[in-house]
Amino acid sequence: MASHHYLHTGQRTCHADDGHEVPCAGSGQDASFAVGTPWPEPRFDLRDDEVIDNLTGLI
Repeated sequence: MASHHYLHTGQRTCHADDGHEVPCAGSGQDASFAVGTPWPEPRFDLRDDEVIDNLTGLI
C-alpha cells in the first residue's frame, strides 16, 4: 500500500470564482478537507549560508 504525503495549504475559507466566500461543504476546495501535514514552527532554519525548509526538507 502506497502512502501519500500532502502538504497542508492553510486555506481556512472557500471562495467562488468571483471571490465571494461560500460554504466549504461539497466545494472540493482545500479548506473543506483540512488534510495534510501542518507547518512546523519554525518553518525555516538558517544555518551558515543555507536555509532549511523544515516542512519539505529542502535546503
